[in-house]
Amino acid sequence: MSTIGTLKYRRYAAKSPQDPDAPAKWYARAVQDRTVEFEDFVTHISEHNSPYSRGVIHGVLIDMLACLKELVLDGKSVRLGDLGLFSVGISSKGAETAEAWTTSLI
Repeated sequence: MSTIGTLKYRRYAAKSPQDPDAPAKWYARAVQDRTVEFEDFVTHISEHNSPYSRGVIHGVLIDMLACLKELVLDGKSVRLGDLGLFSVGISSKGAETAEAWTTSLI
């Protein structure tokens, strides 16, 4: 494992699915060493010299998550600064014809 600043990553080799005979190329993949649970995240924020109580931060984040879910399920994407762009993604199995395709394939 290596780091850039505080970002932890690993290098890995992968072949191209479009050209399986080509030599593998090297890529980077982010590495997480643990998951911070929601309540621990709330506490973490409140310990950063915030003028807001842990309860206020908790409430704001709960409302933010509800609104984020509402917007992305309504077909919108939401950009949260440098954190990223949030949107819904789905995958499905294929059907031979449009008529044969149903939502059960999602």
